[in-house]
Amino acid sequence: MSEDLVTIAELRSITSADFVRGILRENGIEAFIPEENTALLRYPPFVVASPMRVQVPKAQAEAAKEILRNAEIDIPPSEAAEDAKPAESVFDVRGLRWLLSLLALAFLAMLIYRLTYGAAG
Repeated sequence: MSEDLVTIAELRSITSADFVRGILRENGIEAFIPEENTALLRYPPFVVASPMRVQVPKAQAEAAKEILRNAEIDIPPSEAAEDAKPAESVFDVRGLRWLLSLLALAFLAMLIYRLTYGAAG
């Protein structure tokens, strides 16, 4: 596509971004999610290292925003907005909890194994 794309929304999940893209496509505006393929590789899926951007051709940006306003979809301000702060990563908290849970499970499994089969195992 030779036309420039602009970000009209940044969302915390691929599901939300796909929902917004679907609304726009139903209304004749081609929308894209650049991070779509990499988002599907993330595990666990609730860990968001960066927002999912919904992009549209620059010429259709205002029409897309109007469609979302009319659909009463509450879109948080984009990082592209001049007065918006960069989105904070939820990976720091949720990812750390997930990692600590995984380490605790591994420790528990090792402890059970050693109690069952002895230290010489």
